[in-house]
Amino acid sequence: MGSKVYVVNSRPNPGTVSVINTATNTIAATITVGNGAVLAAISPDGAHVYVPNSNDGTLSVIDAATNKVTATVTLGGAPVGAVVTPDNAHVYIANFNIVNVVATASNTVTATIAHSSMSGTLEAAITPDGKTVYVTKSATKLRSSPPPPIPPLRLFQWV
Repeated sequence: MGSKVYVVNSRPNPGTVSVINTATNTIAATITVGNGAVLAAISPDGAHVYVPNSNDGTLSVIDAATNKVTATVTLGGAPVGAVVTPDNAHVYIANFNIVNVVATASNTVTATIAHSSMSGTLEAAITPDGKTVYVTKSATKLRSSPPPPIPPLRLFQWV
């Protein structure tokens, strides 16, 4: 198992992520990220941590080896939840009324998935084979979609 845990802080140090050493149960580092960080997603290879910042409309990218923010991706909106594809190639970010797709190699937005009924998207999850992304809404509906080929882009469909 991993030797570190990443915890997004909302109080008393909002806009930070604490790195917990699991062998000693102590804080090994505190990393400053954007404003409004709520959740974090760790890449399957453990190399990066992705933190959506809902108040800034950004995504902080943390290098897990150095515990430093190496990129800040502008998304707009109010991103909350994120998930990394099993091949580490893309991050899907639930961003209130859209889903942003970020290419991890370049840390750039490569697609935006929008649909009139997607208002209130909060969290994202992906199947182990990487073929379906699930996005929860603040309402009680659940949406899913295969990760879109880029291009063309497929919209989410109700399940």
